[in-house]
Formats: sequence, C-alpha cells, structure tokens
Amino acid sequence: MHDGIFDPGHGGRDPGAIGKNGTREADINLIMAKKVAALLLPVMNIEFTRSTDISLGNTLSSDLAARVKKANQSNSDIFVSFHCNSSTSASAHGAEIYTTKGDTGADALATCVINRMEADLPELTFRKDLSDGDPDKEAGFYVLKNTRMPAVLIELAFISNPREEALLNSLEFQDRAALSIAKGICDFFGITLPKQTPSDTVTVVSNGKKIQGKLIGNETWVPLRPVVESLGHALEVNWGDTNNTVLIKTSADGFR
Repeated sequence: MHDGIFDPGHGGRDPGAIGKNGTREADINLIMAKKVAALLLPVMNIEFTRSTDISLGNTLSSDLAARVKKANQSNSDIFVSFHCNSSTSASAHGAEIYTTKGDTGADALATCVINRMEADLPELTFRKDLSDGDPDKEAGFYVLKNTRMPAVLIELAFISNPREEALLNSLEFQDRAALSIAKGICDFFGITLPKQTPSDTVTVVSNGKKIQGKLIGNETWVPLRPVVESLGHALEVNWGDTNNTVLIKTSADGFR
C-alpha cells in the first residue's frame, strides 16, 4: 500500500487568506485534505502535517520547517499541500497546481491531478504553464523544494473571488473536488479508487435561503455561518480565542 502525507496550509494563528464573506483559507484547506484522505484510505496510508486548527511554529519560517520535517520523517511516497488562492483583484479566478522548477517526479503527479480536476470541475478555469510541456506551474515554495518525495501544492480556487468563495463553501463542490483529486492521485500510482457510495447531501431551507448539508447518522449537519446569517439576528460569527470555539453575537447581546 502506498503512503502519502497531506499538508493543510496555514492554521492556528495563521488563518491564511480570508474571503469577503469571512471564509478562512486554513479551514477550507483542512476540510479538503481530510475529504481526500477519507476517499483514499482503502488504498493508501495518509498522514497529516496538521489535523486540527493549529500552527506548527511560532513564526512562518518555523511553521514551514516543521511541516517539511514531519514530511521527511515519514515514509510517504508523495506530499500534497492544500491551499486556496487569493488576489487583490476580486475577478482573479481559477485553479492551479505547483511543483518545483525543473523536471521532477512531481510533474507526473501534478499532471494526473490536473487532468482529473479539469474533467470533473468544469466551473473552474485551470491556470497552466505549458511552456515546458506539462500543465503545472513551477515555483520555489519552501514545502516543495525541501521535501524529499514528489511534492505538489494545490491552489483549489480563489477565496478572494466571491463566486469561488461560495464554491469553496459548497459541500457538493468540496465532495466533487475531493473525489477528483483522489482519482488523480490514484492515477499517478496506477491504482483504482474504490467505488463511492451515494452522497448523503441534503438541502436545508432557512428563511428562504438554500444551504447544503449532510446526513450523518440520523442527524442533519449544515455549516453554521449561513444558517445564522439566514435567520437575520446575528451580527457577528467569529472564531473565539479558544481552539474550536465559535462566538455568535446577536442583537440580544446588545451589539448594535
């Protein structure tokens, strides 16, 4: 069985880029890494550089160094870093995958994932660099150039683009994107992803607003922020100072 290590970018004191509607890149990165890992577990062993909302160092450089160290100490065959793109222009859009410069083992991995994503996610434009004969972009990102195994960095979509921020928050899009990435990784190894069971996606209508959720057991789970905002009472929905704590401030709390 193959081994991989997934790196959900940012986390803890570093939320990454933040969309206009408050979406934190760090949260999306972790969600996507876990979704892809869950799909691959029948055929791969997956480790994470982080599996909760934490920083791995007190500074950016120490955080990145800790991710690389953890990857290089593992027996992983591939390293996949999950990110969302951001721009000062709200119109910037699309997905892209990065490798290090030159012809490396990561090029084939990137190509496999890009081919699957491009076929499965028609709502995304793929930003490619075909000048060297393959579609990945090349950069000197620390986590790519210092890991010992084929390493790619996926920029799933632009969190700074309102349309793509909405996609990133869509459970249906997340599931399709995760399945596409998982299939691409399997293509790289020449293995077949087990057939997926039907989705338990449900639609919750709150004050006329449709919110996508999931049935888990006998319970309906939906994202908190859109539910609260649809009710028209909450002024703020933010992360608290304590890990995994959400603060909801409403007019009843005296915040006006």
